[in-house]
Amino acid sequence: MRWRLEEDMIRIHQVNFIINNICNLKCKYCYINTSNNYILNNNRILRDKIKKFIRVMKENQIKSILFTGGEPTLFPWLDDILKYSKKHGFNNILITNAFLDLTKILPYLDSVILSLDGSKSAHTLLRENVESYDRVIFNLNKISEYKKKGNNLECIINTVVTSSNLSLIESSYKELLSKEFFKNAVNKVKLSKVSNEGKVLEHQELLVPETYQKFIRDIADRLTELSNYKIIFETNLFYKEEFFINFPSSYNFIMPVWVDFTLNSIYVDKKDIIYEIDGFKRWDNKIFESFEKIYYKIIKNIEDKEIFDPYEIMNVS
Repeated sequence: MRWRLEEDMIRIHQVNFIINNICNLKCKYCYINTSNNYILNNNRILRDKIKKFIRVMKENQIKSILFTGGEPTLFPWLDDILKYSKKHGFNNILITNAFLDLTKILPYLDSVILSLDGSKSAHTLLRENVESYDRVIFNLNKISEYKKKGNNLECIINTVVTSSNLSLIESSYKELLSKEFFKNAVNKVKLSKVSNEGKVLEHQELLVPETYQKFIRDIADRLTELSNYKIIFETNLFYKEEFFINFPSSYNFIMPVWVDFTLNSIYVDKKDIIYEIDGFKRWDNKIFESFEKIYYKIIKNIEDKEIFDPYEIMNVS
């Protein structure tokens, strides 16, 4: 085999905490099965369990924790959890739809990833809540004000590119780049190809890979240049050689370790549960074997592809 994975290449610096599975929006492309399990979401035992696992991650020399859901801002003790994580020396990363006011928790974040799918019309088209766009803009203004005071916070916009908004992406961001608050707040925009699972199938938002690939990479380059390189626009696509040149740093990004408190499970691939959260103490060979399995799965499926989406390939059996 041309490419080889060595065990000493595996360095787990970040874990992703799924702290709930409820959401206040219904995005047409969502790949997550959200629910109305407010009993789980409001459970103090879960809060204490998350805190305990933060201590376990400290013992395992993890440096960063990404908090997601569902929608993590609906978790009643999110600010408490973030403070606790920060107290233990972690870099805190939050993925959110930014519907709720984030001002209170900004001091406990090192990075925040907000969902914004272009202009107001494009963004609203992909979700059922007409207020969502204005709420995101509100929070971007708050982040801009926060950073103007000298506070450090990385702000990343995640735009999911679907068949509905593909043609609107470039014009949407040209408009946003003319806004001072946007340029002050945002460090990076990630143009992510829509997933091929979940609600997207019902709403027919899928993209033909060939339609998306080079087109969206060209847009990313043009928008980065338009921002005078102040905001980096990137995609979740790799040229084959580029992927392996960046290996293994890109490797850890592609295959993060998920700590799913809604399922009491730890996994790299959701189809392959590695550990239960209860009783977990430290990483062992099982985590390496799971990384290796997915890695070879990727290798097997990219030999004839110039540009590829690793997330999509991970779903190939």
